[in-house]
Amino acid sequence: MSLISDLISEGLNLASEEKFLESVLPKDEKFMEYFGVHDLFRDLPMMAMTQKCSFNVVKFDKWLHSVHGYNEYKHGSMRDFIQSKFGEEACRFIENLLKET
Repeated sequence: MSLISDLISEGLNLASEEKFLESVLPKDEKFMEYFGVHDLFRDLPMMAMTQKCSFNVVKFDKWLHSVHGYNEYKHGSMRDFIQSKFGEEACRFIENLLKET
């Protein structure tokens, strides 16, 4: 499913929320660029309710563990791991997502 259809299924009214979608879609594209997957870590019910980006860092952490073998004891902080695996821009992108949430 696409981000738009996911948000509609969570109750977002597209007619009145076009500006919100314009701000979210580029973030989804950037997420795909940095991590190779669409943003699987968005909290859709919260986004539809608040009309703000909502990033589930716990889900993202679990994905880093299961897909990329991230281990706090071996790799240090999540930030350190993201920086070494995906680069500084990807780090700043996640930090900005967290600030917006």
